Parts: sequence; structure tokens; C-alpha cells
Amino acid sequence: MKPLIELEHIFDAFRGFGRPLKEAREALTNLVVVGIAAKTAKEVTVEALYVSPTKISEPPHKINICVQTSAKVKVEEKILSISCSCSSGSSKARCCKHAMACLIYLERNDKSTLETVTCSDMEECLGGLPEKTMSELEDVPLAEFCHFGEPESLNRRPVLEEIPEELKEEFRKRLLEAHPESEAAIFFSGVRQKINSDSNPDERNGVGSNLIRSVIVQKALRNPSYILKMAQELGESLYNKCTAEEKNYYDKHVKFHEDQVLDAFSLTPDSENWFDLTYGRLTGNISYGFYKYYENMEKHSESDWNNKISGSFSPYGFADQAKKEVNLYDFAALKCYEKKNPGKKIEQAGVFISPLAPWLVCSADGVILEDGIVDRLWVVKNPVKGATHNAATICNVAPCMKENKLKKKHKFQGQVQLGMLLLSLPICDFTLYCHKADEVFVDTVEFNDKFCLKYVTNLTNAFFTKVLPWLALNVEI
Repeated sequence: MKPLIELEHIFDAFRGFGRPLKEAREALTNLVVVGIAAKTAKEVTVEALYVSPTKISEPPHKINICVQTSAKVKVEEKILSISCSCSSGSSKARCCKHAMACLIYLERNDKSTLETVTCSDMEECLGGLPEKTMSELEDVPLAEFCHFGEPESLNRRPVLEEIPEELKEEFRKRLLEAHPESEAAIFFSGVRQKINSDSNPDERNGVGSNLIRSVIVQKALRNPSYILKMAQELGESLYNKCTAEEKNYYDKHVKFHEDQVLDAFSLTPDSENWFDLTYGRLTGNISYGFYKYYENMEKHSESDWNNKISGSFSPYGFADQAKKEVNLYDFAALKCYEKKNPGKKIEQAGVFISPLAPWLVCSADGVILEDGIVDRLWVVKNPVKGATHNAATICNVAPCMKENKLKKKHKFQGQVQLGMLLLSLPICDFTLYCHKADEVFVDTVEFNDKFCLKYVTNLTNAFFTKVLPWLALNVEI
């Protein structure tokens, strides 16, 4: 079977927004027409109709997707255009669930099975569906189905006059797990116990996982590097020189409190708050570009800086950066790494923002625990060449590697060093995953305080003198 598009094209289209992708799988059954409307030697235009299950008597949404047919085209250039007649269909920042459902259909079916549809075919369907087919269907309340009982009102349920002892014990247990280094936890346990990280990789979002994240966050907050403290002092000095508008933006959108850190660290990339927390801050993925830009400041005009910042923080561009961090193979790489390294478990990380320097963000792939003890940072990359190379040869073709080591002057080096600095971790297992062979190559990178001092100094200066003024001027508060 040869579909019109592959799985990687779907992941490129969803722009890092998980909700349309999740809802598209459910919406797939509501596609009533999918066919080829136009075809040339280089392009194919697909049109589809989607009937909303909640508005079955209204005209269906019309979806239009233009795809390049060349086998040599880049992944990000395969889909030329996507549009839908729904209210979200004109957005350039993301793909709606109706269009995403159509993309999934095209990936699951052989292109030879797609029939040609003419404009008159589509018009007939558009006009006929709501008037004929849909008119035969009626909305029926759930209560009228024989197997559906009358729902019980919440306020009619019996209220416990006295809380059972086992329920009290469960409350106490959960409170202690949420605050493992509190005086109460130490008193009841008698010791500072190791973290139990032997949970199944598919079940890492329960109470135990929250406990692990809490320990990681507390360790980072209580043992910050002297470099981070110097960045805080430099930031306060530069903040005092800011305009009233810049200070207003900083206070509302950048300033971060300690009680917010754990919630941010528990987020996943498809969470609604992920974009809000990372937008306007220097993440590991874009930090190296700003570091080099500031290092060569004399070569860049004010116009160059504006283009650099707007390109990094435009809604489409920034969502695209987030999309690149959420890779299809990340979880497969995690399982492969853990299999290769018995005794080590990876706790997947969210967004870490230090209140000392809240303009810097670490959104690393995970933190490694060895025998239950927080040990090191984990950053994974899934190079395109991983489709044709194994762990023994991937370093020969990966642009970020030199002599089996992560290059000193590469954006991934900046990302890794910034992550270790913010999370107060001494080393990082930088991992390359070869998905075809299901193998990983691991380079253990040590924290470089000399590099980080210069790195963070440049980033702090760049943020307060260039990025913050642009944000205050261009972003609506």
C-alpha cells in the first residue's frame, strides 16, 4: 500500500498542538466524502466533506488539502496548503480537527483507492446531505433510551457523617508523598528514603511520579548554581534600567514564583499552558541563537534584532519550535535507553523555570534516576539519518557530533548546558536514537561552568536589552 502522505507529514501538520490530533481520531468516522479534485504532474488536490455529529442538519464542512507528489520533497514541504470551512480552518498556526481527520484518512488508505470528485459532485453532496440524508435523522435525548437510567443528582448522595480511618490514612499518605522533605515526612519515615522509580513507563503520571518531580524541583530550587545567582543580580540591575512598559510586561508575564514551579514541571507539551509559559522566554531550543547574536552584536542592526526576535516568537514560528521538541520517537527512545541501562529510570520533564532567572527555560526530555536517586539530565534527539544508520555509525553523519562527542559550538550544547544549570545537575546523557535499528548512542556531557557563565550572561543581556523591549512593544498585555 502506498498512501498519499506518511505519518511524519501528519506530525509536521499538527504544529505541536495535541488536541486537534486527539480529536481527529474520533472525527475520522464523520468524513462522508474524500476524493481527488485536481491532479497535475507535481500536485494532488484532495477535497473532503465532514458532517458534525452535533449539527447533523447543517451543511458539512468542506476540507481542501494540496499535496506534492514528488518522493524527494522535504517533510515540511510535502503539504502545500490546508483549509477547512470551519471557524478554525483559516488558522495558519494550527490544523483543525476536521482537516487532521482527513490527513489521517489519507495516511491510512492507498492513494489508488481515492476516487476523482468533480465540483458538481461536491455541490450535490453539499446540497443533498443536509436536506435529504440528514433530514432522516433526529436528535434523541439519552434519557429516552431504555438502557439509560435516570442520573442521580450529586446533592442526593449520602454524605459521610464521619470520615473512615482508612480514608484519613490515604489523605495523610498523599500529603506526605507530595512534600517528601517536609518535617512531617521526615518525622514519620525516620529517614530520607530513596525514590521508588520502578513504575511502568506507561504509568508515570500517578502519585509516585508527582513525588519524583517534587524531589527534582526541590533539589533544583534549594541548590542553585552560583551562576544562576549572578544572573539574578545582573537581571535585577538591568530591570532597574527598563521603561515602565517593559517593567509592566516583565511583572505580568515573566516574573515567576516558587509555588508555580512544580505545576509547570508537571506539564506535558500538549498542555494548554505550555505555550503560555515558554512564550517570550529563552528556551533551550532557541537560546544558542540569541547567545551567538549577542556575542556578535556589532554585526547586527536593530532591524536584524527585530527580525530575529519576531521570527523566534511569532505564534507560528514558536509553535513550530515546540513541535520539533515533541518527536514521534521520543518515548521509543526512552524505553530503548532504559533497556540498555538497567537500574536507570527516566522521569519525563515538563517546563522548569527558576524564580531566580525566569527569562530562561528548560524543557528537557527527562531526568534520569539511578537506583531511585536523581542522577542526571536526559536530552534525546532523533536525527533523520536514524532511519538508515545504527548506533555504531550515527555519529559519522549527525551534524551535531564530532569524534563521537557533542560539538562544543552547537545549539544542542547550549540546550544541554542550560538544562543542567537550571536543574542543578552535574551531567547529561545526550542521546541519539536510531529508530530503524531501535538503538541509542549516548554521549555523557559534563557541566561546563566557564561556558555557562558566559552563556547566561549573554542571554540575560540579550533578554533585557533586546527581547523585553520588543515584547513590551509588540505583545498585547
